[in-house]
Amino acid sequence: MTMKKKAVYGVSEDTLMAMSSEEMVELLSRKKEAWRKTRRREKKRISAILRYRANPEKANRDKSNRRKANPEKYRATDRAWYQKNAEKERAATRAQYRKHAEKRKAEARAWRKIHPHYDLYRRQTDLQFKLAKNLRTRLNSALKGNFKRGSAVRDLGCSIAELKTHLEKQFQPGMSWKNWGKEEGCWQIDHIVDLNRWDLRDPLQIKEACRFENLRPLWRHENLSRSRTRKSKTPKVA
Repeated sequence: MTMKKKAVYGVSEDTLMAMSSEEMVELLSRKKEAWRKTRRREKKRISAILRYRANPEKANRDKSNRRKANPEKYRATDRAWYQKNAEKERAATRAQYRKHAEKRKAEARAWRKIHPHYDLYRRQTDLQFKLAKNLRTRLNSALKGNFKRGSAVRDLGCSIAELKTHLEKQFQPGMSWKNWGKEEGCWQIDHIVDLNRWDLRDPLQIKEACRFENLRPLWRHENLSRSRTRKSKTPKVA
């Protein structure tokens, strides 16, 4: 019976035997540095958890201050995380909505009755909110054929026909252009990295946010649920 040779540092014994002494020393150095980084990362994570447990309000306040002091760094980190975990987040959102669907619908109806002029107030007081609303309106108008040119089309990086094809390739079972809209049971166009994650006062960021690669079809209830989650997590633009 042949004994299986044990791997060392993720490298087979045969490969190790073929390496020179200098290569072995370099491999050992790389592995040790990787171990140190992992240990530092875990130590930092545990320290953050302990600080939060000791004083949650101070921990949240410190985190908010760090984001305000360096918004671009955190915005880039958020974008990278959303792009990497888009499918995982979508599945979690679907599961969460199904679990609390009726409760959330009731809460949304009650909230709209109490705050009937919320959108108007936000448009008047929050430039980021107003710009995001305008961009979504212009994109929807472009898709419906109300206009063929302008920044909403130019910033897509493709034609309207190509955008439609791009969205159709991502259709989930039951989706069609006939049930695209705002009503219950319809689907909507979702920005994968949400518009709130960008500084829409910056023309370059607007172009990046509105690229067709950042658009996908999403069922209305999933989009609304995701929107509520983003509002609670997104820091206010400084």
